Amino acid sequence: MLASVDPHHIHAEIARPLIRKLAKSVGHTVHLGVLEGDMTTYLVKEGRVDDGLLTREDMQLESYCSGIGKVLLAYLSEADRQRYLSGGPFVRLTQNCQRRSKSRPLGGAKSGRVIRVLASAARA
Repeated sequence: MLASVDPHHIHAEIARPLIRKLAKSVGHTVHLGVLEGDMTTYLVKEGRVDDGLLTREDMQLESYCSGIGKVLLAYLSEADRQRYLSGGPFVRLTQNCQRRSKSRPLGGAKSGRVIRVLASAARA
């Protein structure tokens, strides 16, 4: 029975109360997602329902075309990031989909800051 339990589902349910508090605190939609192959899977989406975002829980998007995907890619090891980047082509799927950055490729947020924000939301 334990073999059929999805670890992503467990992580999502543990994180959901913190993500809900963070979304309420900042007044924006907050996502939790993971890399699965070259795709980003959205595990949790909390916040405004009228956010205009096409994301929903359990959906996948090309990692290079989503904010969370770019952050996850930025924190891959150099070798894994190079493997990903060599796997193109990176087709522009939407108007907001950027294929590369002039600074750090696929750059993202500082993980320490994200952890501090989550910790603050949890205390609120």
